[in-house]
Amino acid sequence: MDQIRDEVKSALNKAAALCSAGEKSVSDIRTKLEKWDLSTDEMAWIIQTLINERFIDHQRFASFFVKDKFRFNKWGKRKIAFELSRKGIEQDIIQEALQTIDDADYAIVIKEILTVKLRQIKNKDPWQTKSALLRFGTSKGFETDAILQTINKLTNDDSDL
Repeated sequence: MDQIRDEVKSALNKAAALCSAGEKSVSDIRTKLEKWDLSTDEMAWIIQTLINERFIDHQRFASFFVKDKFRFNKWGKRKIAFELSRKGIEQDIIQEALQTIDDADYAIVIKEILTVKLRQIKNKDPWQTKSALLRFGTSKGFETDAILQTINKLTNDDSDL
């Protein structure tokens, strides 16, 4: 692109400002650019420029995404990985970012969310309670084995409730 339209320069500046305000993936920026009436070539040029100038960095994005979704949303690894994949992040980057979650912290979060949910369950039938806890833990993106281990600890040891 030898001559760059003023609209494209403006779009690049807006996109760079978005990236500066918070980590963004290529798909996040592409979604914004599509609303700004740009050609495919112009969008590709803007995205490549943002990558070259390190406004967009998928490793950095994945790292922040994992930390935020785990800490604030209390999502499990499966849900985090799925959402990163939807944003076009490569599997090796996803796996590397997920490894930053401490196993002990992960177990604590599972226990916390399941304990809160257990208190909310009205029906005290053991089978239905365990089933509800499993569904809830799965919906938050935690692995079935980890959920079942935690459920067994919570339902067998009343002191943890």
